[in-house]
Amino acid sequence: MQNILISLISPLVLLITAPLLTGILNKLRARIEARKGPSIFQPYYDLKKLLCKEVILPEASSWIFKLFPYLTVIISVCIAALIPGLFTESILSHFSDLIFIFGLLLLLAFFMVLASFDAGTGFVGLGSSREAFLVSLTEPVIMLVIFALSMEFNTTNIFSLIRRNIHGLELISHPSSFFIAIAFLVIILTEAKRFPVDNPSTHLELTMVHEALLLEYSGKYLAMLEYASMLKFSILVTMFFSLFFSYGMATELSLESFLYSFLTWGVKMFAFIICIALYEKSTAKLRLFKVPELLSFAMVLSLIAIFAHFYIQLW
Repeated sequence: MQNILISLISPLVLLITAPLLTGILNKLRARIEARKGPSIFQPYYDLKKLLCKEVILPEASSWIFKLFPYLTVIISVCIAALIPGLFTESILSHFSDLIFIFGLLLLLAFFMVLASFDAGTGFVGLGSSREAFLVSLTEPVIMLVIFALSMEFNTTNIFSLIRRNIHGLELISHPSSFFIAIAFLVIILTEAKRFPVDNPSTHLELTMVHEALLLEYSGKYLAMLEYASMLKFSILVTMFFSLFFSYGMATELSLESFLYSFLTWGVKMFAFIICIALYEKSTAKLRLFKVPELLSFAMVLSLIAIFAHFYIQLW
């Protein structure tokens, strides 16, 4: 019973707080621009409003277009259940392999592109082709990051990595861990479609990537896709801290350990959001053909981490 509760608490925290993290990020960005900005709870209000609106479907769309929002939410919830958030144990830990988790994320991108082409409109097709282009560049970086981590700790299971890094020092103490962490940050920016890869607040069809895929969705379908996007961002950031700074995660189910784990997780997430807000307001969106250079930089860092591991083993 205790293991079941532990396995339920972390995903529930992610599911409930995902829109709040986006709201805090939007509020911070507005404050940096000397604006009042929307409430931190505005994403909740927007989701509620969209759920009450009528659904309008493109004439050329098929059942794939309708199925995709449900599939997106289901896969996102499954990933949230597989990653460690507040606890170092879970009854699903045997399935929490990094290859499997990122495979689900790539599968999600595949279905998104498929549903976008199914809409049969020009701007959506343009956005889906850009999405496919970015996914094809991100996939080798993801595999190199996983390979580098597995070489350091002889496993790709995220819970096994955390058990060896429960005090948050072992990964940091490895020389190659710094390069892996930077490469993982680039993956977060690319997968979450944040600056400098994409501008999540733009509505200019010729420049947007992720938002272009949602142009034909409305009502509850759009609400599900927006929520899944917020949840995906929260999942990626939580994975980053679980892998590279797992200090504060609870090892047992008790009120004190839960509150301490939740507090440390919240502090880490808030610190990351502050850094993201400052970074996004100090940089510009890259041109689409400049994005491969950013991902190539992450790939080189992953290769440096792999070569550093071999060099240390030889000496």
